[in-house]
Amino acid sequence: MGLTFDARKSFRGHVRVSFGEPIPVIPYATVYHDDPAKAVEGLTTAIQWGMEAEVLHVARPERQDFVRALEEIYRGDLIRELQEERGLGARQIDPLRLSRTIADAVAHFAERDPERVERLWVEMQRYRAMLAAHRVRDQAAADGQRRPACIEQAVGDDAAADEHGIRCGQVGE
Repeated sequence: MGLTFDARKSFRGHVRVSFGEPIPVIPYATVYHDDPAKAVEGLTTAIQWGMEAEVLHVARPERQDFVRALEEIYRGDLIRELQEERGLGARQIDPLRLSRTIADAVAHFAERDPERVERLWVEMQRYRAMLAAHRVRDQAAADGQRRPACIEQAVGDDAAADEHGIRCGQVGE
């Protein structure tokens, strides 16, 4: 079982609960009779891998806010694209998998083009500050299908973005 908190220290925040496959323990019980330490280590590793498969894990903590901001702004767009392009229903779209894809794309770009990631993060913070200053949410801006060009251009539409399923909407001003 995995729990992923959108804001783990916030009261009444969103949490995703995900259930994975059960971990068979009998093989570890057999090993336990011969080598208890090896069995405990093996079972602990299996549990860790099982739990990590059920949660959103961002390897670099400093990227967590960036991944969350991208999700906040682009999740709806990505869901709409999956529904329109692949004919998927809302229940067929796995939000955890979508979040992982965003986190994987950030890690991919951070490794290959860290300046681009930094530029996008700066523009994302500027955009969010502008929204806060005007007391509107991104959805209000997204309804008009316009976002600042700096955000759209920083995300881009190159082959690597497409490889990770990240696409921009209409470029705004």
